[in-house]
Amino acid sequence: MIRLLLISLVISKINGNDKRIYSAIENTRPIIGILTQPTPSTWQKPNRTTYLAASYVKYIEATGAQVVPIRMYQSIDYYLHLFNSLNGVLFPGGDFSNEYLYVAKLFHMWTLKLFF
Repeated sequence: MIRLLLISLVISKINGNDKRIYSAIENTRPIIGILTQPTPSTWQKPNRTTYLAASYVKYIEATGAQVVPIRMYQSIDYYLHLFNSLNGVLFPGGDFSNEYLYVAKLFHMWTLKLFF
């Protein structure tokens, strides 16, 4: 029984399942948030109110950065946590909703407050 436990522990470390290994590795890639956009009315499906175009994700990842979606219709605490965790934000263009502008304004205000 002890041998089996020891073997499974070694295998989990080899496969990278040991969380302590990940915490010791420093991530030097920038983390960029991309604000999701409201889905067009022709795309509307239940529980799918926003989307993130794959082209934006691929563009940011091609620079070596990691992408984090900034979801709409969330709490201010959610947005503040992301603001403090990100290295940059991409605001895709196109048709804007009130919620999109609200989130963009929050990030803009926090940025101004941070630097001025």
